[in-house]
Amino acid sequence: EVGGDWIDVMELPAGRTAFVVGDVMGRGVGAAAVMGQVRTAIRSYAMLDLPPADVLRNASELAGTMPGQQFVTCVYAVYDPADGTLTYANAGHPAPALVGADGAVALLDERLGLPLTVGREFRQRTVHFPPGAGVVLYTDGLVERRSKPLARGVAELSTALRDVALSTVEELEAVCDRVVREITEGRYDDDVAMLY
Repeated sequence: EVGGDWIDVMELPAGRTAFVVGDVMGRGVGAAAVMGQVRTAIRSYAMLDLPPADVLRNASELAGTMPGQQFVTCVYAVYDPADGTLTYANAGHPAPALVGADGAVALLDERLGLPLTVGREFRQRTVHFPPGAGVVLYTDGLVERRSKPLARGVAELSTALRDVALSTVEELEAVCDRVVREITEGRYDDDVAMLY
């Protein structure tokens, strides 16, 4: 069955780039339909060049008008190469990981907001994002299973990301695929999405 996980990358004005990961709980056509609507809304608000907190606030208001009870989590982040920053807002989603060029991993683990439709206000945070750094956005299907607590999965991901940071561009896709296989042990209870 189809699910409601998605990732997105968008070019913004002034050479900036937006990164998005989201998860609509559940499976089937309903979850995929809600995902499509929320994803389109976020793309539209992003093209208006709104700050991350405003993008999520508007998306939350729109998602609240959709029929049924939807549980949607999302992270929206904007990289600005001019000042070397990453500005993000989190709507109840697993914490993004900031990966330094030296392989050091820092979780951006502040829960900055409730899930979309539940939360109405979202704070945003700006962190230093120097050349050579990377950001990893992922869904809970990568790090959580019935037999594995979320904290353990996130710790495993943090350890595995050191290999990703030290990979060459040519190796990157294969290394990311290996990370997903190792963390999930090749079994998926839920959809898995990861953006590096």
